[in-house]
Amino acid sequence: MAEHTNAAECATVIGNDVVIKGEITVEKGLRVDGQIEGAVTTKGRVHVGKTGLLSAEVHGGSVVIEGKVKGNIVASDRVTLEATSNMAGDLTAPR
Repeated sequence: MAEHTNAAECATVIGNDVVIKGEITVEKGLRVDGQIEGAVTTKGRVHVGKTGLLSAEVHGGSVVIEGKVKGNIVASDRVTLEATSNMAGDLTAPR
């Protein structure tokens, strides 16, 4: 079961009707329910919701995937793949 995400962990939310092409850098964390093509960088948490679709290189503190990710992920803490996740790419994380 997915951990509940509080506002402090994911201060920025990309809604399910949003499509972004390019690079995104946020300080505290990011929740993605829409689509991102490009790159995502944060020291905080990246949470890809069930409707989220990332075609991106992801660099984050921790990464939780419930939706789809196509690209490489580098996490300084951990990567969590939920039962609904679909991942294509390389994962790099200490746990």
